[in-house]
Amino acid sequence: MAKVLEEMYFEKMHGASNDFIFLDVNLYLKFVEISFAKSNAKVTNKTLFLREFVKNICHRSQGVGADGVVFFQYQQKSKSLAKKHNNKSAIQILIVNSDGSFAATCGNALRCLGLKLMRDKLWNGLEKLKIDRIHPDIFAFKIKEIDKDEEFMSEKSPFAVLISGKYTKKPDLALISVAMGVEKKVFLTPLVENSLIHFGSDIEFLTPIFVQLSNPHWVFISLRFNHFSLKQFEEFGQLAQAELRRKVLGESVPLANIGMLALSDKNNLDNYIERNIFPKNPEKKNQQTAQNWNLHVYERGAGLTACCGSGATAARIVLEFSERIPKALSHVYFKMPGGTVSIENEVIENEEQRVLSGEAQFVFQGLAKLTSFSK
Repeated sequence: MAKVLEEMYFEKMHGASNDFIFLDVNLYLKFVEISFAKSNAKVTNKTLFLREFVKNICHRSQGVGADGVVFFQYQQKSKSLAKKHNNKSAIQILIVNSDGSFAATCGNALRCLGLKLMRDKLWNGLEKLKIDRIHPDIFAFKIKEIDKDEEFMSEKSPFAVLISGKYTKKPDLALISVAMGVEKKVFLTPLVENSLIHFGSDIEFLTPIFVQLSNPHWVFISLRFNHFSLKQFEEFGQLAQAELRRKVLGESVPLANIGMLALSDKNNLDNYIERNIFPKNPEKKNQQTAQNWNLHVYERGAGLTACCGSGATAARIVLEFSERIPKALSHVYFKMPGGTVSIENEVIENEEQRVLSGEAQFVFQGLAKLTSFSK
């Protein structure tokens, strides 16, 4: 294996074009230890070091390029993580966004993790597998170095469960389902008149709804979104996160991912549904209705994203809360720029949770010259 200081093995995967670099946390920690020992500047802030490292390695032109990094470590490597640990968490991960901020959860990263475990023959996709978050202690983080919005970092209970996986070697991808938990808060956020005048006097919006999952989401619904350009989606996301949230709501909701949701044409998704979700289950396919939606998400720290799994989860919650769909509806499909995912409700360990399903695909693997990313 290459010297830790110079090179580190990585894998890159994507879920509906939301891409991630997977790094072994133990190799990263050795790299940090050697880097600090050799540093003439006597750098001691390991949180800042990690944030800058992630920013550099995720850079699209100067790094490997990705929307985030997934650090992982196995409790004990075995042929079946789920069986070996009797359904107790056997793997821990930390998801860091491309801007260096910590992610409370990420459905696409978790689906990519499921693909990685199947490729490594550590999970067969049949048993449920709990996923823990890596505790900040392992990185020697100090509490004062973690932002208020990142207090979830100290939570020790499992934050996700891989439900099922179906792997195909050619092409190198898998259909992965992951439990996204349950909502903690859901409430209406009425806006003052003309607060969205910037987007035209004739634009009609239904009252936006705030959803607190492991991460916060603020969801807007309008048919006008079907005619937005990417530039308009970006402008709307920026407006909602900054001026709209601050001036209209007085920051009564935290900085959140902005969901922009519009009803779509069911026919646009028929081929995807038949090919990927229910290829041999016509009885279940016939249960589908016109509840298929277009969704764009402007994420905290990442901007307009190709796909957001937790954003789709929040969108389904909003549709149920506003009584636009029945809770008993099996699957609801959300078409995003990078691909389509589905959200359904399923009882897991005596608790009804939101389950995200969609494809994850292997991109490439390589050796990163880490000294280039430790500036």
